[in-house]
Amino acid sequence: MFAKLRDRGGFTLIELMLVIAIVGLLSSIAIPNYMNYQAKTRQAEAKTNLGGIYTNEAAYWSEKDKYVDDFYDIGFGTGGRAKYYDFTIKAPPVMSGTPPDITCSWVVDSWIGKHGTPGDGPAGLSPAIIYLNYVSGADGQSFTALAIGNIDTDEVFDTWTINHRAELDNHGDDIFR
Repeated sequence: MFAKLRDRGGFTLIELMLVIAIVGLLSSIAIPNYMNYQAKTRQAEAKTNLGGIYTNEAAYWSEKDKYVDDFYDIGFGTGGRAKYYDFTIKAPPVMSGTPPDITCSWVVDSWIGKHGTPGDGPAGLSPAIIYLNYVSGADGQSFTALAIGNIDTDEVFDTWTINHRAELDNHGDDIFR
């Protein structure tokens, strides 16, 4: 009986190294795809909450015949706590009609999201950067809501907008590169 146990073969070092190489190769393919998938699921937070803002603004419009830039007025709030995005409808004021610069800033309490409810928006983001592409806000006849988040902790922000026509746009994609 002991002779049978001694005759059993095991794995050779080459076989073990080959298995490790195959696992490493599969991991190098799977991990980037998983990270991309994870980032896309994080973007669902922005899409869902912007859809909620649109729904609340449309309901407000049907009652009052105007759009507003105040979450309290339209009855919007994030369920629980937002994890990756901050949301606003208010636009930062522009100083005396000049192009936006670093001195422009959103008023405190114009944001709702991960930095508190209400809050003052994403840390480290200049309103001048936002003005280059789009401006959030409501003027009574239209509105544009803005979601900004950093879903992969780099220096790039993921930015989404939705307007009174339910046009959802991704202006700055922060998907892993």
